Amino acid sequence: TDEVVPADAAVDAAVDAPDLPPDPFEGMFDEGSEFPRARCRAGAMAGFARTNVWVPLGLRTDAPGGTLRTFVDGFLGEEQVPHTLTADDLIVRRSSFNAQSGRWSMRAIDVCDVLADGTLRGSIVQCYGETCWDPYELEVAPTHRIAGESEGQHLTLLGELALDGRPLNVRAAGDHAYLAMGGAGLRVVSVANPAAPVVVGSYVPAVDNYFNDVKLVEAAGRRYAVLAGSPVEVIDVTTPASPSLVATMATDAHTVFLDGTMAYSVDGMRAELDIFDIADPRAPIQRAAFEVPGLPSFSGFHDLYAAGGFVYLSTFGYGLVVVDARAPSAPVVAGMTAEDPSRRYWHSPWVTQVAGKPVIVHGDEFAGPESGVRLLDGDPASPTYLGTLGDWHLRDDISTHNVMAHGATVYLSHYQDGIRVLDITNPATPTQLGYFNTWSEDIATAAAFSGAIGLDLDVARRRIYVADLLRGFLVLQGTETVFPP
Repeated sequence: TDEVVPADAAVDAAVDAPDLPPDPFEGMFDEGSEFPRARCRAGAMAGFARTNVWVPLGLRTDAPGGTLRTFVDGFLGEEQVPHTLTADDLIVRRSSFNAQSGRWSMRAIDVCDVLADGTLRGSIVQCYGETCWDPYELEVAPTHRIAGESEGQHLTLLGELALDGRPLNVRAAGDHAYLAMGGAGLRVVSVANPAAPVVVGSYVPAVDNYFNDVKLVEAAGRRYAVLAGSPVEVIDVTTPASPSLVATMATDAHTVFLDGTMAYSVDGMRAELDIFDIADPRAPIQRAAFEVPGLPSFSGFHDLYAAGGFVYLSTFGYGLVVVDARAPSAPVVAGMTAEDPSRRYWHSPWVTQVAGKPVIVHGDEFAGPESGVRLLDGDPASPTYLGTLGDWHLRDDISTHNVMAHGATVYLSHYQDGIRVLDITNPATPTQLGYFNTWSEDIATAAAFSGAIGLDLDVARRRIYVADLLRGFLVLQGTETVFPP
């Protein structure tokens, strides 16, 4: 007999809202006969009750008390969803309505064979609006830590703090760390005793906002946290126990970067760079809203780095754009990579000096065989300016997220692969110096983006501060191998 198990909670709050248009995908792709059968093995799914996560699928299953439960990627988290289990198929299906677009979407996974090691075979179909694309075959092994790795190499855990929400990024100064907490605002954490970090201050916006990023600036003896949101908010954190809103910037921001008295922001969607003068952080002045011409319609700016008046913009699906903003009210394009034929998700840049030459370190988001880190020539006088010098890739299943660098050492938040540290002394052949695994299967969720998401460095004390979606805030201690003198 078929086993149909409902979710413990609603699949999507929007689905249960009144007055929704009919779901055009209702009744579709809920039987094995609607999927390709070439990879199937009769009877293979009988009694399926595995406890595993398959990150590339955005799928996790467990079976407490012998009852199978299925979870799917819920963006930075997971959602329990219904499934249908027969002897031949496990079908996991999620349909949801987007109020902004006014459209339904649906994703259905049909697993029709499982190997002894937990590798799943079957197919996936995706639908949007009124259209379903042809199902495509899958063969995905369960996600584990990298074989042979310990908890860490040249990095050890000094302290850890669970938080009341998901931290998305972190910046630190002195004995305090500041964490952007999405809709939960800002948390100020004391690291005076790094073995026992503690929240000493919080800021929650009076009007709903979502803070994806945080940067710090000091002016006139005071410290401010600049939070990327809609709008950008400037918080006086001089007194850690009582952060207070002092200004806003009239823009929508996914990420921000500060360079001297200038703040630069992008919204993660459009090819527009917003420039603000924050010489007085309490009274930001917008200098430009610069739209870069000539980019494909699908490309926009996701993240950025700025130094010396030059802004480096990660442009998803296209490449890297460099803007000369030394005249803040009249920025101009200073350089662009060739269009990326692979349409990779160019995500996060950083610029560092290696043997006296500028090198652009760039990390991609989303997993795959071409994901990872690329090193670009950052010297405008070079004939290979913005050309690729080298690259580094750990494995296909897991994405990198943010990058930072100090000299010839690169530091990565690498989602389920934790923190990774690279030596780029020879940019053509980056090598791994050390790592710390923040993620483990016993705390795994179905989310593709999970684990170590943000990081900041305290080079003088050889520390890495980590914002982790599952564990909260971590303080890591490095050896001289990962913090060369």
